[in-house]
Amino acid sequence: MGLVVRILFAFSGQDKATGGDRWLDLSWKGAEAYHFLLLAQHQLYTGYPADAMCTALRLRHYESVLPAEEIYALIALTAFYAKFFGQCSKAFIKLRSLPLAQHRALGINTVAIAIFSRYTPNDPATRRSSCHTCGAAVFEWDARCGDCGTHFSTCIASGRSILDPSQTTSCRVCKHLFYQLDQQSSKRNCPLCHSPLHIGAHCGGVLDNDHVKAMRQTN
Repeated sequence: MGLVVRILFAFSGQDKATGGDRWLDLSWKGAEAYHFLLLAQHQLYTGYPADAMCTALRLRHYESVLPAEEIYALIALTAFYAKFFGQCSKAFIKLRSLPLAQHRALGINTVAIAIFSRYTPNDPATRRSSCHTCGAAVFEWDARCGDCGTHFSTCIASGRSILDPSQTTSCRVCKHLFYQLDQQSSKRNCPLCHSPLHIGAHCGGVLDNDHVKAMRQTN
């Protein structure tokens, strides 16, 4: 499967500029998109493919900033390594629907056949969490509850959906949320804007209304 992996890396476009100057007009949305793109790649390269897949799936909400081909190629790559062949298959279906050049479309088809002639397009059993509003079962990469429609913010440190707001705090500068445990295990600067967090001074757990309102506006 070495050839398959090399082709997926090529299609993920990690050796070229992505999006040009468009993101400058999108303020934090552009910064978030590139942050999650780099985070997913870092998680994959450091041996956490499931986390990388979770972060890469977040990129589906940034097609106005990043090329769709790059987004879904990265999802396919991370899902392949994480052995989530159901998610991998969905990413290939999306890739095959894009208006690609003929040689690139042929490459996508070749890789898809190589993978799914060997693996069934199913995901492994995964423990679900609960929506903090209605209690419905959700995955940690879901951006919204399928039952009640509650929007889940994203942990800027890990790329996971925030399903337990009581365990989060936010950056005082950019107002982005993160799970306290995720950020305490790394540097004590905001992963997005790099401002000092002073976690000990304000991580009492419950978010104040200004922080929640700011996050709703940025999402």
